[in-house]
Amino acid sequence: MITSSPLFDINQLTTEEQEKFTIVHNELQPNYTSYLQYKLNLELDTKFEKEEEENEWNYELHRFLRARKWNVPHTIKCLVEMIKWRMDNHVDLILEHKPTSDRMNLLQKIVPFVDHGYTKTDRPLYIEKSGLFNVDRLLNSFQPGELIQCHIYWLELHCRLARERSRQTGKHIESFALLHDLNGCKVEMRKVE
Repeated sequence: MITSSPLFDINQLTTEEQEKFTIVHNELQPNYTSYLQYKLNLELDTKFEKEEEENEWNYELHRFLRARKWNVPHTIKCLVEMIKWRMDNHVDLILEHKPTSDRMNLLQKIVPFVDHGYTKTDRPLYIEKSGLFNVDRLLNSFQPGELIQCHIYWLELHCRLARERSRQTGKHIESFALLHDLNGCKVEMRKVE
């Protein structure tokens, strides 16, 4: 079994893409160094390797560049905002935050869902029985901020699962699959009164 994620290979990019990647990488180095130091100082139960984090950062830069159609200024702006948001909202602590974990357990009772292994392409698979939950019960049980925290928790968990799968398979996995079962879904169940 492979114990580390596959290394990012800049040579798989075109010459123009490599140049843009390098510009973004160099421009954001101080921000990233500060963020990495912030993460190293967190008291996390799950420790991480600096080298692996740097490799994941390269994949993150590549993903952001692709999503912004290789627009360098826009990519830099978005990544700076993302780093600030993660630090300001303590996102890197959320998976170990007991109150949020407890809220996720309650959420699962209201909105039946399960992590169901992996797809054929090794993406983590999430299945939600969206047709079986009551919106009123959900909104009576959670404040808006708690729902946001649960959503962030869920995203971080699936990013972690994708990263773990990358280690297991030796190929980079950066997404996950969602399946929403709408069986039993009625218009009136979605109505908030």
